[in-house]
Amino acid sequence: MTTLEQELGALTPAGAKPDPFSELTRLRAANAALDAAVAKARERAARPVPPEAHVRHAIDDADRQLGVARSVISGHRGWIGADARTRLAEAERLRLDLAQLAATPIGEDDREQALADARRCGQLAAEALQLAQRDIDSSRPNDGGWGGPGQGGGRRGGGSDLASGILGGLVIGSILDGIFD
Repeated sequence: MTTLEQELGALTPAGAKPDPFSELTRLRAANAALDAAVAKARERAARPVPPEAHVRHAIDDADRQLGVARSVISGHRGWIGADARTRLAEAERLRLDLAQLAATPIGEDDREQALADARRCGQLAAEALQLAQRDIDSSRPNDGGWGGPGQGGGRRGGGSDLASGILGGLVIGSILDGIFD
């Protein structure tokens, strides 16, 4: 507002030979700056700035998720695929960017971006953990447990299992049928 008032005060007085194009350019620039300030104030009123405590809580949550994902992935090095490692690396990169903001009090202009980055960091860490768990589960030997395929509880055949079941039923049925006659 003061810039626009200064530009209005600097206009060529009456009776002097003005340069209307340069004066109009200066007034437009001052008016555009005023419009930008008003738009920013309206946006801030429509969307309040998150408190710094919320941003710090989101950063702490991202740190916890990142720590869990990091420990699972480092504990099962040979079993983890590239997808999980990529998500973890991206989450760690975002966390490094957040470290610069978190070292000092977070300004109001940076809080929304910091909150979004902290949430994205936590989301990427959770995805990395989920992908790592999937990789671990698919890499483990399939011992099945009690009654599973490794314990004799299941067979891996194709259609022959169905045919042998039918034939076995026919044989047992004919034997039992002959006993009760």
